[in-house]
Amino acid sequence: MKINVLDGSNQIGGNKINVTYVDSSFKDISSFKTSLMFDFGADLGKQSELYPPFSEPKKHTGLNVFFKYDLLPRLEGVYRRDLEKHSRLTSKPTSIDALFLSHAHLDHAKYLHFLRKEIPVYSSLETKLILKSIQDTGVGGYDQFIKFHPQFQLRPAKKGKKLVRVTSRDQEYTVERPYHTLQPEESVEINNLEIQMVPVNHSVPGACGYIIYSDKGNLVYTGDLRPGDLTSRFVELAAAAKPKWLLCEGTRVNTEKRETEEEVGEEINRWINDCEGLAIIDYPHRNIPFVKKIWEAAKEHDRDLVITLKQAYLLDLFEKNGIKTLTTKSPNIKIFIPNQGWGCATRDFPEGQLKQDYLSWQKSYLEDEDEDKRLLFINQLEEQQIGLVFPSIGLWGLDDIDEITLKAGSSWKQATCDPFSDQGEINRKILNRRLKVSGIKKAHKSHASGHASGPELEEIIRTINPEILIPIHTEHPEILRSFMK
Repeated sequence: MKINVLDGSNQIGGNKINVTYVDSSFKDISSFKTSLMFDFGADLGKQSELYPPFSEPKKHTGLNVFFKYDLLPRLEGVYRRDLEKHSRLTSKPTSIDALFLSHAHLDHAKYLHFLRKEIPVYSSLETKLILKSIQDTGVGGYDQFIKFHPQFQLRPAKKGKKLVRVTSRDQEYTVERPYHTLQPEESVEINNLEIQMVPVNHSVPGACGYIIYSDKGNLVYTGDLRPGDLTSRFVELAAAAKPKWLLCEGTRVNTEKRETEEEVGEEINRWINDCEGLAIIDYPHRNIPFVKKIWEAAKEHDRDLVITLKQAYLLDLFEKNGIKTLTTKSPNIKIFIPNQGWGCATRDFPEGQLKQDYLSWQKSYLEDEDEDKRLLFINQLEEQQIGLVFPSIGLWGLDDIDEITLKAGSSWKQATCDPFSDQGEINRKILNRRLKVSGIKKAHKSHASGHASGPELEEIIRTINPEILIPIHTEHPEILRSFMK
């Protein structure tokens, strides 16, 4: 078994791990070679050093700029053929048998976009639905996670003899990736390997680790995790596998602070109780269990939790696929309809102009009569602010707040991790200036990391007891290695 950490070593994020197994009992080695990829994420830290926020290499450059800045590893038989052709690269036979995703955070899953459409993908159902929601509600970035649209391809025009460009609207050219969802503790066989998916606790639904069984020795991959009932079961099964190798994350290995979302939920409850105006909170919007805690705190104090349209879309996907959690029809939930385009929601324009301000997936909420009582427009936000808990996404969440006159005593609370880049620090300074100018009080930060602390990681490693430890997703691999002594 060969384990190649292509990215995610000596850094946090960007995990791309290739595991290759060769059955040496056969003469034709190539026929019995199995090559698996575990996660294929973006190195967001490196990207933030090269590009401003929400900016990436231009699409027409294909793969070349990603290779130039080492944002993607140079691999053969992995990347989509339309990009290889556009990048003037020689296309080789597909070399990966499957991709296994540990969770839907972009530092683990984003570069699925670049993989060939025939490569099977495996993950939990929640991970697939989160990635689907990102693609469905996006604006055409590097997000072809579920549906694959060819790029730089021409087709015959429907009228005349000329050729026109294929776009995402040409559904006959769109294909679904071979995406398979696994149930908790379900195993799948890929050639000579058995791969078992085991859920773990993390800061996003559907996170999991994997146990890979082989006659060369077993391998455990933690993904990202923190203590909890799911992680305890994962550690139990991992230890029972008596692994030869353990790929273990170590994001917070250098800290002893133990954090729980239960404690954060209690702090948020007290903050909402003390807030005299609009309660504004910045939190991980796809961490649905945590969203539910905020909702419970809001409801306890007779406030409605306001969710974004993208959150509503994800919750509806979960409900349609049988995942029981908070729904858009739960009591004390409001769906915020922001002003977009011409801002017709709060302007005197003829009937029919409002919907032109919104994307097609957003219009479905405007057209649903059942949602009327749950929709919240900007003018209603101003009227009802004392009875609301409003979402923010960093400093961008303040754009909507700028359109209203805030009540005295309004407060902003951070429930996210601190900035991890120079640009993040700049954005925080801008946020603080805008809060000050707007007269919004900045509350004490309340955040529980999705990653285990040093002592917690030591206990996990010693319990699993691998022969060989391979540190990943950490800037302090030496501390992780010391737990093996």
